[in-house]
Amino acid sequence: IVTWPYDESHQMIEECMVAANEAVAKELWTRGVKILARLHEPPDPEKILLLRSELRGLGVKMGNIENPKVFAQFLKSIKKNPLYPTLSTMILRSMKKAVYDSSTIGHFGLAKKYYAHFTSPIRRYPDLTLHRQLTDYLANPSKAKRPPKLLERWAAHTTEREEIATEAERALVEIKKFRLMERELATRQIQDYEAVIVKCTPFGCFVEIPESGVSGLVHISRLSDRFVKFNESDQSLSAPGGGRWRIGERLRVHIARVDFDNRRLDFVPVRDAGPRRRGRA
Repeated sequence: IVTWPYDESHQMIEECMVAANEAVAKELWTRGVKILARLHEPPDPEKILLLRSELRGLGVKMGNIENPKVFAQFLKSIKKNPLYPTLSTMILRSMKKAVYDSSTIGHFGLAKKYYAHFTSPIRRYPDLTLHRQLTDYLANPSKAKRPPKLLERWAAHTTEREEIATEAERALVEIKKFRLMERELATRQIQDYEAVIVKCTPFGCFVEIPESGVSGLVHISRLSDRFVKFNESDQSLSAPGGGRWRIGERLRVHIARVDFDNRRLDFVPVRDAGPRRRGRA
């Protein structure tokens, strides 16, 4: 289980794909041909305020991301951040979901006025429909148009199927992560990991291992032998006489318990270790 690299070759291919998607969407939409557009609406202001506060705790400045162009640049800038998996999840929670739509067009996240999916026709049906419409348009512009009610049904159906596929993919990856942690406990080949605190609560702090995206809870009873207080003002935890845990800070941990049925992982700081074989992540 590793995070995918995001080097120059990936970025070049991504830019070419986005350019193709935009070009075809613009060509057909501005010619009066309605398509399955990829619609991404602006986020709610309240969620942006909350996101800004959370990212500030991680030392990440957003700027005026209410501006789509600033937001698109911000997304590019964080992809090389070691906390990218965590940041990406936090940002996605704050955004509205992208959907397929036959009557409205525009993509806030990419700062595009015209946008559709065109570059993956062998795995996404909306891309295939756009290929067919473009082919028809090049042969005879009047043939490219589809009945509005039909496009509307396609948009609703493909959005629903995408959500199901995305959830299935996410669940499968999560299962693999839990199996990995289960194997460590079963074989006693328990590794020490450099984790990052991504959220603090009155009962403990949630940590994430950046290199694999595995996340879980460190309970307050494992952080200190003394009373641990939750500080709502800065979303941190502290213990009398020393000890403070904040969002964005690193914490070396190892797995302590795997609850596969409830999808829960419990970690402990390495100083709280029992007998185990120590390894390096």
